[in-house]
Amino acid sequence: MSIPQSEKTGYFNKLLAFDVETSSICKTNRANPAENCQIVSIALIVADAITYEAIDKLYLEIKWNGTSVWSPEAEAVHGLSKEYLEINGIDEEEAVLQIGTFVMKYWPLNTRIHALGHNLVGFDIPFLRQLFDKFDMELSLTNRNVDTFTLINVLLEEYNSEDGFQKIGLKERTTHNALEDIEFTLETVRRIKLLWKAKVGI
Repeated sequence: MSIPQSEKTGYFNKLLAFDVETSSICKTNRANPAENCQIVSIALIVADAITYEAIDKLYLEIKWNGTSVWSPEAEAVHGLSKEYLEINGIDEEEAVLQIGTFVMKYWPLNTRIHALGHNLVGFDIPFLRQLFDKFDMELSLTNRNVDTFTLINVLLEEYNSEDGFQKIGLKERTTHNALEDIEFTLETVRRIKLLWKAKVGI
């Protein structure tokens, strides 16, 4: 007799999928790529942990804080200039408040959150944690997350998200938008899961 999903050890029914674009990446501290850098845009999607369908979304653009390293190479990737963000962005404190409010609609305080993203553990999580730490806030992410770099590398034999997205049938892009990135990431997981079920039947 099979055990219902909801009774399996470690069961969770929602994921916080997110992607960040940043002012730069620290090249001198391998343990913390976010050091002296900041998030300039972030997209979060609450997703069903079985179907990977979106339940709710939040997208924010964040002003340059005046001290973070600003890389022309990073700006070329996301296309968000300091000038654009000054007009259209919010400050970092407001971003933390909006993210916290959004997350708490689905995960009450002190609930551990399972996350999903591409290169999530080595990049997105350190940036998000640094943002929350700046205002003495904590985001309770677990150490059990879904990182699609592994899926794309092992199953599709690709080494970056863009090539993986295209191999799975998603459109080619010239710049990265955080919301589109995380939507593509979720769609990649959905398609890989469908292919696995079709081939293996599990």
